[in-house]
Amino acid sequence: MEGIAFVPNFLWYNESLWWRQYGLHEYQPQKTYDKKFLCLVGHARSWRLDFLEAAAPWLESDALYSCTQNGLVLPMDDPIPGLVWHRQSNPNWYDSTCFSIVLETARSWDWAAVFLTEKIYKPIGFQHPFMVLGKAGILAYLKSQGFVTYDNLFDESYDNESDLQKKISLILNNVSNYEKCPYDNETLKRIEHNHLLFYNQQRIHDGLKTELIDPIKNFIATR
Repeated sequence: MEGIAFVPNFLWYNESLWWRQYGLHEYQPQKTYDKKFLCLVGHARSWRLDFLEAAAPWLESDALYSCTQNGLVLPMDDPIPGLVWHRQSNPNWYDSTCFSIVLETARSWDWAAVFLTEKIYKPIGFQHPFMVLGKAGILAYLKSQGFVTYDNLFDESYDNESDLQKKISLILNNVSNYEKCPYDNETLKRIEHNHLLFYNQQRIHDGLKTELIDPIKNFIATR
């Protein structure tokens, strides 16, 4: 559409610059591997509640999870002043869990799209492996950005599945098969790659220039 600059990587750039402003790029993991996974839920969409119901066998004993709209919140040690609630994070959540299950943005499952928000960049920024419940192709899109995913830990065929219940089943099968233990060298290598790319200032500045600033300047020049 004329007059609109679409910047699909904008939330990556925005979150990285924002986190750096608050010093979150200096986070150093102090892993305990106490629980299998972290799952942060804000709005109680019906498809997210379907996942939480299916994941119930793990939620109370082997996971940390929230559903803030329904009053289920995780403890926050040191909230960052000025940072809106859905961007607050606690390093302890990541230190005490092995991986994240990210429930990406969609008002309803039928309207789900390959659209990345701060939700997926939280585990990347906090050096956490992850799985994503969202539109088929999300992992493929992350790879197109240059990030790597964790097929060394999980069966990632779930990313190709569009049916919600089948996708949930595949993800929870990965949860069931996962053994809690310190990360191996391959996992650590992938974590480091993602962390360095997420905070790569040159990549972000170049991306903002070519994807946002230059198109705006070109548009103005042709008016």
